[in-house]
Amino acid sequence: MARGLYLHIPFCVKKCAYCSFYSMAATEEMKERYVRALSASIRQFQPGREFEIDTVFFGGGTPTLLGTSGLAFLLETINDRFHLDKNAEITLEANPGTVDASSLSSLRAAGFNRLSLGVQSLQDTELAALGRIHSAKEAIKTVEAAHCAGFDHLSCDLMVGIPHQTEESLKDSIKKMASLPIDHLSAYLLSIEPGTEFFAKQDSLSLPDEETMADTYLLLCEMAEKLGFFQYETSNFAKKDGRCRHNLKYWNCEEYLAFGPAAHGFLDGRRYAFSDSLSDYLTQAESGTLTPEDLGAGGDFDEVFFLGMRLKEGVDLSRLERRFNRLLTRLRLRAKPLIDAGFLTLEKDVLAFTPKGYTLSNQILAELLF
Repeated sequence: MARGLYLHIPFCVKKCAYCSFYSMAATEEMKERYVRALSASIRQFQPGREFEIDTVFFGGGTPTLLGTSGLAFLLETINDRFHLDKNAEITLEANPGTVDASSLSSLRAAGFNRLSLGVQSLQDTELAALGRIHSAKEAIKTVEAAHCAGFDHLSCDLMVGIPHQTEESLKDSIKKMASLPIDHLSAYLLSIEPGTEFFAKQDSLSLPDEETMADTYLLLCEMAEKLGFFQYETSNFAKKDGRCRHNLKYWNCEEYLAFGPAAHGFLDGRRYAFSDSLSDYLTQAESGTLTPEDLGAGGDFDEVFFLGMRLKEGVDLSRLERRFNRLLTRLRLRAKPLIDAGFLTLEKDVLAFTPKGYTLSNQILAELLF
């Protein structure tokens, strides 16, 4: 069984107003130290256990701040330590403004074959409100440069429900992104998280209400499909062969390794996580004492059902019954009125959300499971 591998790179030029991920600014010396420590932690991983890896994902933060040589070194470490499939999907997150034509060509030559770009919007007023370091023009230039560098698989992030965004500005951003040489679109509804700049000033933000957000989400789904990007997960849309294979491992409840502070992994039926402390991670990795926290068993019925329902294809209830040796009669009964109301579909015993259902997915899943 091939597994995925995730590396967390916790560095950013600056913290965006909405971001709650574990990240910080860092000196060049700190970044070089982190590359060495992360490489050491990969090499120290459960000596004697050999895995085939078919997806790798460098996430953050802004991984490209490690520089081409640091990223290439880490990818070489992975290739040395594990059996990296020759057709592995190797994704690198990047922000426009942190890469150029030269670095993109070098990254492609190093083995990275998929780029996920944190564009978020193609409206300068919206980008400024989010605290992004790039302009719309710079974002477009970066996508085009990545395509010229040989990245056939390119994804753009798009945020919905952000300050200054209107229906027309959102439509314009979607159309412009769809016209670029990308095959994947990740669209996220803005969520105000504790500890962020937006959380501290949320009372002064002019944000859409829940009903407007739901309508905007449905507009997004409709537009994306008309422009050739077909929804395959709650927030993800892709052209043919453009789906992110690594993220599919999460939603299909498959195993993956993870390294870096605040990184979460899933191995041998157990969930684990590293402390969200860079200093602790560095010290332990350098001394060979790095041990993640065991978060308990993973892959139970609720988890498999919850994650599987994020996928547009839905969940095969008969298969779940066989896998977990339990009847789902009550779940089917609870689903019936939701199907009649147009929130769910049930075809050939496969339960799935409609676009309308996705707007209330958390409430619906709670109603079905608890």
